[in-house]
Amino acid sequence: PLPQVSKKTHIIIPLVDELEDDRWEAKIVEQNVKRVRLSINSPVNAIIGKYKLTIIMQCHKTGETTTHDPNKDIYMLFNPWCE
Repeated sequence: PLPQVSKKTHIIIPLVDELEDDRWEAKIVEQNVKRVRLSINSPVNAIIGKYKLTIIMQCHKTGETTTHDPNKDIYMLFNPWCE
């Protein structure tokens, strides 16, 4: 109920230009005025289960920050990197 970075129950996923293996990362694969589509990479040891994704966006010109908290959870049904 209280995710924490120290317990690895809260993960900050960096936005990168190219995805690499074995780490949490996100890459923009499509972007237009109203929508951004991300590809998210998970590490080998990612836990199977329910995740909640919150996106924090910052305007380059004003520095204003906006948070998007979708009402749908993400379920990792299996980890393709780990037998």
